[in-house]
Amino acid sequence: MKRLLTGLILTGAMAAHAADAYRVEMQLYRNHSLVATPVMQVISGEQARIGLGDDLSLMLVVEPGDSEGRVDLVSHLEMDGQRYAPRMRLVMDKPASIGMGELRMRVRVSRAVKINSE
Repeated sequence: MKRLLTGLILTGAMAAHAADAYRVEMQLYRNHSLVATPVMQVISGEQARIGLGDDLSLMLVVEPGDSEGRVDLVSHLEMDGQRYAPRMRLVMDKPASIGMGELRMRVRVSRAVKINSE
């Protein structure tokens, strides 16, 4: 039976101060089968974590890459006891993918709404 996990997280720190925020949409595939579709909203330079079921966890950090609209994505993924640490430089709003053995991660990063503290 194919299992599909979906997650959404909004980091609590977003309400604490104004900062660049990013929306990260991801698809994780194992042996060409989609296993998870997490969507996260993260603050630039801060860690965001999500657990998807008992056997999948993900940590992301997104930072501005340069003035050309690129960002750097650092991720740590643990699935079924295996650990992966892919790093990517992405063009904003353009999907990119990276393979790690039987896993493939497809990612799209876009700007999210800025949240200001009162």
